[in-house]
Amino acid sequence: MKIVSTTYLAKNRLKVLAYAWKKPVGITRYGVLSFVLMSTTEYERLAGVRVSTLLGREQGDADQE
Repeated sequence: MKIVSTTYLAKNRLKVLAYAWKKPVGITRYGVLSFVLMSTTEYERLAGVRVSTLLGREQGDADQE
């Protein structure tokens, strides 16, 4: 997994998004791994859910699952 800082992400978001389309990207905040950015395909595979089924709901509904 590629690791980038939030500063790098802010300056190179298109590069990071292009990479995250292929493989997950770890994002650090103050030197601590805090987030992982990945494609919906990878998320669905790992979580065992279909994100497309959540798209028809109100934004706040997805937080309650």
